[in-house]
Amino acid sequence: MSCPNDRSGPPRRTVTPLLALLLATSATAQAPRSPTLLVDLDLSGNVPTRSSMPGPVRSSHGRSWFTASTPGRSRELWITDGTPAGTLRFDDPSPGEPAFYSDSVELPDGTLLASCWSSAVGGALYAAAPGTSRWTLLYDTGPIADSFAPQHLVLWNGECWFLADDGSDGSELWRTDGTVAGTRVVEDLPGLSNDGWTAVSEMLVTPSGLWIAEGRGTYRLFRKASPHIATVAVSDPTGSVQARALWGTTGNGSLLFVGRTVAQGDEVWITDGTTAGTVLLADIQPGASSATPRLLAAEPQRMWFYASTFPTGRELWITDGTTGGTRQVRDLWPGTGAGVGWHAVQAFGGLVFAGTDPNVGTEVFFSDGTAANTRLLVDILPGVGGSEPSGFALLGNRVWFQADDGRFGRELWSTDGTSAGTRREIDLRTGPEGSDPHAIGETAGGILLRADDGLTGAEPWVYDPVTGTAQPLGNLAPDPVNAGGGAHLLIAHETFALFVTYRAFARAECVATRGTLASTLLLPITPQRSPSELWVLGALPTGLVVQTMPQSANPPELRFTDGTVAGTRLIATGSALAPRGTRTGVQFQGRLWFRWDDGSGEALWITDGTASGTTRTPGFPTGTTFRPALVHDDRMWGTGQDAAHGREPWISDGTAAGTRRIADIAAGMADSDAWAFTPLGRRVFFRASAPATGQEPWVTDGTTAGTYLLADVSPGPSDGSGRLQASLGDRVVFSASHPSTGEEPWVTDGTVAGTRPLGDAVPGPDRGIESSGGLRRAGDRLLFISQPGIEDTVWATDGTPAGTVRLLDDASLGARILGGVLPVGDDGSFVFTADDPTHGRELWASDGTLAGTRIVTDSWAGPAAGNPSGYVRFGDGLLFQADDGSTGEELHRLPLADFGVAVAHTYGRGCGAHISADGTPGVGSSFTIRIDATPPGGAAGLVVGSGPAVDVRGPGCEINVQSPTALGNYATDAQGAARLTVAVPNDPALLGAHLHLQSVHLRTGGPLFGSLELTEGLELLVGD
Repeated sequence: MSCPNDRSGPPRRTVTPLLALLLATSATAQAPRSPTLLVDLDLSGNVPTRSSMPGPVRSSHGRSWFTASTPGRSRELWITDGTPAGTLRFDDPSPGEPAFYSDSVELPDGTLLASCWSSAVGGALYAAAPGTSRWTLLYDTGPIADSFAPQHLVLWNGECWFLADDGSDGSELWRTDGTVAGTRVVEDLPGLSNDGWTAVSEMLVTPSGLWIAEGRGTYRLFRKASPHIATVAVSDPTGSVQARALWGTTGNGSLLFVGRTVAQGDEVWITDGTTAGTVLLADIQPGASSATPRLLAAEPQRMWFYASTFPTGRELWITDGTTGGTRQVRDLWPGTGAGVGWHAVQAFGGLVFAGTDPNVGTEVFFSDGTAANTRLLVDILPGVGGSEPSGFALLGNRVWFQADDGRFGRELWSTDGTSAGTRREIDLRTGPEGSDPHAIGETAGGILLRADDGLTGAEPWVYDPVTGTAQPLGNLAPDPVNAGGGAHLLIAHETFALFVTYRAFARAECVATRGTLASTLLLPITPQRSPSELWVLGALPTGLVVQTMPQSANPPELRFTDGTVAGTRLIATGSALAPRGTRTGVQFQGRLWFRWDDGSGEALWITDGTASGTTRTPGFPTGTTFRPALVHDDRMWGTGQDAAHGREPWISDGTAAGTRRIADIAAGMADSDAWAFTPLGRRVFFRASAPATGQEPWVTDGTTAGTYLLADVSPGPSDGSGRLQASLGDRVVFSASHPSTGEEPWVTDGTVAGTRPLGDAVPGPDRGIESSGGLRRAGDRLLFISQPGIEDTVWATDGTPAGTVRLLDDASLGARILGGVLPVGDDGSFVFTADDPTHGRELWASDGTLAGTRIVTDSWAGPAAGNPSGYVRFGDGLLFQADDGSTGEELHRLPLADFGVAVAHTYGRGCGAHISADGTPGVGSSFTIRIDATPPGGAAGLVVGSGPAVDVRGPGCEINVQSPTALGNYATDAQGAARLTVAVPNDPALLGAHLHLQSVHLRTGGPLFGSLELTEGLELLVGD
C-alpha cells in the first residue's frame, strides 16, 4: 500500500474483502476431473456435425435466397426473410434425384430463376413466382449425360440471358421473360466450339451491351450491342489478343479487360467493340512478362485493381480508362513484397481492402486513390502477424468482413471507413478458433451470415447490428457426418481447398472445393494409386501447382489449378522418373520457383501457372543449379551448384545475375549440402558440412564475409548437426549432437558466443531429443520430446537453459506428446494430448513447469486411449472430441477450473480509460488491477457481471459485462491512474471462480452521459 506522501506511482488500494466475497459466491464446487458428454452425435473425425454450408446469396425486397446442403437431398435452394420461421426450402424440382444448383437471378417483377442439373432432367432452368417456393420448368435438355445446367445467368433489358447446351449443338445464347412461352434460343454464338460448358468463361452486361468471353481456344471477345443486333467478334479471328477477364465499361462505354499477348503477357486492354478499337491500355510490366492484373472494384469513372511489377511486387493500381490515368496508387510493401491481395470492396468514396505492410502484417486499409490517403484503418492484431481480413462486403452503410485479433479467432468485424468506426461485432464462437463468418447478404432482420458456432457446423445466421445479437436461421443439416479417412487435405489456397479422395482397391483422385457442394469438383488431374502420389509444389496468387507421379506409360505432369475444371490445365510434362524434392517450390515475385526435370536434366524452373509461362530459368549456365528453400528478406535462399563447386548455400534476387553462391564451405567440388534454412532476424540459420568440422550449424547474411560456423558441436569431422530447428523470437532453437551427450536442444542468436546448449535433457550419449515429435510451439515456448532409450517424455523451452524443463516426472517416462498444443490460460498454461502406459492417450495440461504438468482427464478409464482431439476453449470450459469407451468419439466439455488455470485478460473496447491486470488470480496469491488513461483525480467505480456482454452499446461506449452491479468506488491520481491490489484468500473453494469487471469513470463538466468513460472488460478466472 502506498504511503500518503508517496508520489512515485498511482495510488494502490486493497479490495480484498468485497471481491473475495464475490469470488466465493461465483465459485463452483470442484468437480471430479472427468469430462461431461454434451451430446452423442456419433462423430467420426473432428467435425461435430454436418454443415449445410449456405451460399452463394442473392438479396432483394427484404429477402435472400441461397443454396444449402441437406441430408439425403443434395444441394437445394432456400429463401429467408431473416427469421427462423421464414427460412424455407424450395420444393424439390427432381424428387428422388440429386439436383445441383449452379446459378440464380431475379427478374424485375420478383420472379426467381434458378438453373440446376439432375440425372433425371439434365440441365434445366426453373422459375418461381414472387412469394412462392414452387418451381415451374422453363427449359430442360433431357437426361443427357453430356448436357450441363444453364450458365452465366445475367439480367439484360428486363429479361434473363443465359447459355445452354442440349448436348449436341454446343453453347447457344438463350433468353427468358420467366414464362415457358418466353423462353427461346437467340442464336448460336459465332465461332465458338460446340463442346459444352467450357466454351464460354464469362458474360458481362454493361450500358454498351452484352459482352461474352470465350473460355478456351483463342479466348476471343464477343459483343451484342442490343437485343436486336447479332453478336459480333471483337478480337481478330487469329486470337492474337486473348480476353482473359472482363472488367466493365468506362464513362465512354469502352470495355476494359485483361488481355494476353505473346509480346506483353497479361495486361490491361480496352475496346470500343471493334477490332480496330481494341488496344493495349497500359503495359504495366514491360516486355513479355505479365503484370497479372486483377479487378478489385469498379466505379462509374474508375476501376481499382492490383498488378505486379518486378520493382514493386503486387500493389494497388487505379485507372480511369486512359493510359495517363492508369497508375500505381502506392507501394504499400516497399520492394518486391505483395502489398495487396484480392480481398477488397468499393465503399465510402474509395476502396476498403486487405493490405500488407511489413510493420503490421495484413490488415484493413482504405484508399481514396491517392498515395497520401492510402492508410491503415486499424491494427487489429498488433505486431507484424496481421489479422488477415477477408470476405469484404458492403451491406447497408458499413463494410463487413472477418478477421482474427489473436484472442477471439476469426469473427465478424465491420467498418464505416474510419479507424474509430472499425470494430468487432460479435464473438459467435467462443475461443481462439472463431466462427469463420461470411457476410453474404441482407434481410429485413439484419446481416445474413454463414458461420460455424462450433456445434452445428456452418449454417445460416442473421446478425442484428442494432442489438448486437445473432440468431441461427436453422440447423439445415442436422444429421451427423462420418468424416471417415477417404479425404486427405493437401493444401488450402486463398479461395479453395485441394483434397485427394481415396477409394480402397481403386484409385486416388483430386477434388477441389470452395466450401459448397456445388463448388466441390473432380478435377481433370491424372488419377493416382494413392494420395501420396500427388504432390503440391507450391502456391501462386491465383491457384496451386501440383505434380502427378508417373503411372505406367504416363510420365509425371505439372498441372495448375484454380479450383475449377476450366482453370485446371497441363503446364509441363516431365521425365519418366519422378523428380526429387518437388514439394519445395517457393513463391517469389508472383511466380513459383521449383526443381523439375522435363527429360533433359533437373534444373530450376519458374511458372506463372500457364504452359507458356512455365520455363527453365533463363540465363543460368549449363550445369548450374539453384534449389530455393526459403524466401526471406525479399530474397530466395537455398542450395546451388555450379561446374566448379559442389552443393553450397546460394542466394537469389530472381535474376541469373543476382543468383550466386554465398560461400564455398566445402572447397572445390565437395558438397557442404546446405539445408534447413530458417529465418534468424535479417539473417538465415542453416546446416552445412565441411571436411574439418562435419555437418554443423551455420549462419549467413547473404555475403561470404557474413557466413560463418556457429559451433563445432561434435569436434572434428564427425557430424554435430541434428534434424530439428524452429524460430523462437529473435533466436533459433535447434538440435545438435555431441558424442558424450547425444542429440540435445541448442539455441543461437546468430553469434558464436550466443550459440550454446540448453542442457543435457537426457544424460547419456545415445539419448536426447527425438526428431519425429518435432518442435511444437506453445505460446512463448517450444515443446519437444526426449528419448531415454525406448520411451519418450515431454520437455519445454523458452530458449534459455533455466527455462528448459521436463514437464513429466520419472514416474511418467512412458508419456509421449501426440496431439497439438492449445494455450488455455493467461498464466501460460496449455493443454496437449499425450500417451502413457497407465491412462492411454488422454488430455494433459501444463503451466510450463514439471510440478505444473499433469494428466487432466482419463476419458476412457484405464490404459485404453480416449484420443482427445480438436479441443477449443469455449467460455469457461474446454470443448474437445474423445471416446469414453461406450459412446464412441463424441463432443465433451471440461471446466477450465479442472485445469487449475488462471485467466486475467482484457476484452471488448473501452472509450478513453483502460483496464488490465498485472499477474493472474491464483488461490492464496495477489494480483493487481491497473487503471490508466482516466480523468485525473476523478471519481471511478468498478462494476461486476456474471459474463461478457461484448458490443452492447452504452452512452457512446460499450457495456462489456452482463447485468452490471456496482462493486465499489475509488479515486485516480493526478496522472489518471490507479492500482487496485486484489489478494485472493487461500481457500481451495475459490478455484474456478469466474468474474467479469469493468471500470466506469466520471469526467467533470458537460452533460452526465457525455462525461462517462468506460474501460474494456476484464475477465478473471481463479486458478491454482
